[in-house]
Amino acid sequence: MQIIKYRILIRHLSFGWCAWCLLCFAFLSAVFVIFALSDQPDLLNRFLAEDGLDHFASWFLPQIPWFLPSSSFFGTLSCLLFLRQRREWLAMQASGVPAYLVLFVYLTLGLLPTCLVWVASNADAVSGVNESEFSRHQGFQMKVDRTRAWYFESFDANGLTGKNLQLYSYDRSGNDSFRIRAEQAMFNGQSGWAFKKGRFLGFPSHKGLPVPNQDNDGLQWRTLDEIEADFLQDEFTGPLMNKSFDTLAIKELRDDPLPHLMLKNGPKALSLKELDYVLEEFAEVNSEILAPYELRHAQMLLNSPSCMVAIFFAFCIGVGRGKVSIGQMIGLTLLGLVTFYVLRTTFDALGDEAIIKPMLAAVLPYAISVLGGWVLYLKKR
Repeated sequence: MQIIKYRILIRHLSFGWCAWCLLCFAFLSAVFVIFALSDQPDLLNRFLAEDGLDHFASWFLPQIPWFLPSSSFFGTLSCLLFLRQRREWLAMQASGVPAYLVLFVYLTLGLLPTCLVWVASNADAVSGVNESEFSRHQGFQMKVDRTRAWYFESFDANGLTGKNLQLYSYDRSGNDSFRIRAEQAMFNGQSGWAFKKGRFLGFPSHKGLPVPNQDNDGLQWRTLDEIEADFLQDEFTGPLMNKSFDTLAIKELRDDPLPHLMLKNGPKALSLKELDYVLEEFAEVNSEILAPYELRHAQMLLNSPSCMVAIFFAFCIGVGRGKVSIGQMIGLTLLGLVTFYVLRTTFDALGDEAIIKPMLAAVLPYAISVLGGWVLYLKKR
């Protein structure tokens, strides 16, 4: 009934909130684009190309989850402060309009940026790997479960092709199993690794001797003969198979280079889906190494509800009984901004170093902001 009773007021509050949030979003976006173009002048040429609109959309889309929560905060705070500055807030309080009705209107409107953040976070944006230095044929290496070590002189992340490879494979005891040197190596998720123009070295073990099959499309483990078994018994460490090849395909090798490229690329360059992929592939890796990626993953998951937290925090800061000056408005805005920045920076550092769990480090700034805002609101009543 109260919603029907105050429908005109609700409409006025809604229009005001939307206008301020859009203005804040436009301002933040413009500042970001200007700084980006000043740091990367070639971006403008890409945007002006024939497919420039698509490129701009895929480039700007990952920034939306970071802009909308800030826009929700500044928009809500500005709306409230101007209501107080024009004494409209005082008039609403004198008329018996409950404060929770205003908060309800803002939180309801906040569902829109919350949904937009969720869509933007899960959209297919420009891959962090494709835009990274690794796509420009930089050197690359990866180690897999202490059983294989890959060293490439150069690697193309777009085509998943490496040049001048040296591959070392070990058994469970850490002894050499086989080695491959090849001028070119290509990875396919369905058929594994393929090598061109190289040499295969096979070492004896209790499992047998690894040798390429007749068609060079896989490995087979041949039983050691009596002489080879004696070599193994005498702890011979040299290869018993030394064979050159033009092409060699090993379906058994499914070491995917993409997660390693993403791990080298840094967490801030990865999308939510790419972070999921990295954390799944390296689930058994030391948590201290993955802590920055787990923290970034948790932060991106919290981007959507952070819009609601930002609105609530801004509401608690902005409400008050008296009229405020422009100076006080700026001061309150900076107070909210600096408070959250200090909390976020502090807990980010703790989460990056795995001093506390990354998920906890991501949640605590929002939890403390909500709790602190609620205490501040109660004191103002």
